[in-house]
Amino acid sequence: MKTLQLFLLAIIFIVVAMIITTKANAGSYSTAKRYIGLHENKHKTKLKRILGVNPAVTPWCGAFVKTVHKKSGKVVPKGPLRSINWLSRGKKVSLKRARKGDIVVIRTSYGHHVGIFSGFAGNGRVKILGGNQSNRVKYSNFKIRSVIGVRRY
Repeated sequence: MKTLQLFLLAIIFIVVAMIITTKANAGSYSTAKRYIGLHENKHKTKLKRILGVNPAVTPWCGAFVKTVHKKSGKVVPKGPLRSINWLSRGKKVSLKRARKGDIVVIRTSYGHHVGIFSGFAGNGRVKILGGNQSNRVKYSNFKIRSVIGVRRY
């Protein structure tokens, strides 16, 4: 009887943890969507105020994710402007198990980029909502093989 009770408690704990994580990720994703369309030149003053950096001269994908996380009540890693630092916190998740709102770090021709997982786009690509994607906040598709890590915060 005691074994069954412990088993049921473990299942309840896992389900509650999944619900909390999913809602938290959904909060980050919803917050990020509010900024879609902001452009680093056309909306420089607004983005500078929101991000705390000048987007016209600073690679700002990390600043965007930092802003979204803070507004969602989450802790950010040290040095959040460096995309690779987003892999230092949160729970490691395989790309197969990624959910909307998870953090994705990819390798690009110019270094690294960080954004928010939106889904799979087909044709071996992942859809990411992020800042500094063609100089604006938008959805972009990246090759799955460029993904170097996924984190759930």
